[in-house]
Amino acid sequence: MIEDALTEKIIGLAMKVHRVLGPGFLESVYRRALLLELRRVGLPAKDDRRISVFYDGQSVGDFTADILVEDRVIVELKAVETLNKVHEVQTVNYLTAQWPRRRPPHQLRCSVSPVQTQVPPPQPPSC
Repeated sequence: MIEDALTEKIIGLAMKVHRVLGPGFLESVYRRALLLELRRVGLPAKDDRRISVFYDGQSVGDFTADILVEDRVIVELKAVETLNKVHEVQTVNYLTAQWPRRRPPHQLRCSVSPVQTQVPPPQPPSC
C-alpha cells in the first residue's frame, strides 16, 4: 500500500475511534482502540515500539513510538486540545535521528482532544 493511501486509512480509523469513544480518555485508551481497528483491517501495527536514535553511526538513546504501522508510518497520539509546533518537532526529530541515510517512514500526529480529533496533513520529514 502506498503511503498516501495508508495514511488516509490510518486517519479514517483514528477518526472512527474518536467518534465511537468520544472525548476525555487517556492517550493509552485511544492507542489501544486504534490498534484494534488497524489490526481488524489487516494492517500490521506495533504499539510502544522502541526505536533507537543514532548520531554519527552510534546509538545514543531510544524513543518509544506510540504506533508503527507497516514499519512505514509512525503514529503519535496526543490527548491535547491543539497540536502545536513542539509535537511536530519531536516527531520529525525522531524520524531524522532514526533514519539519517535512508528514506524515513511517514509520520502522523493525532490529537485526541476533549473537543475533536485533529490530524494535520501527513508530511515526510525534510532531512
